[in-house]
Amino acid sequence: MNDRSRNFGSGLRVTETVISTTRQTLLLRDIDHVECRRPLMLMAIPIAIGLGLIALRFIDLLTAGELVLLTVVPAVLAMAASQVGVLRLHSLSIRNEMIWGPYRTLSKARVAIEAGMISRDGPPRNPNCTTSQNDTQICTQREV
Repeated sequence: MNDRSRNFGSGLRVTETVISTTRQTLLLRDIDHVECRRPLMLMAIPIAIGLGLIALRFIDLLTAGELVLLTVVPAVLAMAASQVGVLRLHSLSIRNEMIWGPYRTLSKARVAIEAGMISRDGPPRNPNCTTSQNDTQICTQREV
């Protein structure tokens, strides 16, 4: 098997068989499920909206500096939170392993991990299809 390596920066490297960071190395064959999320957005967006609504409610009483503090700062923090992501790896042997980093980088790493999982297991099969000798799928439609 050709071990093509892809570096994603910050010490994250994905090959066809291994995921390695600066602190740990995980075998791709042990991973059953991979997901990439933006967990800080769950906190940042409601806080930014709430502070913005407070600023609108008391706009006649607030100074310009206080308006900036209640609107611009939470908006900038919400945009910064949208750039932070977590890559979660699940299996029976790996219990909720998380890799934190830039969301775009982790999203690209998730795609590379999925490609490695598909090359390991083959493409997902349709349960209504059978595979012929030349590896083509023959599907039958069920009458409803």
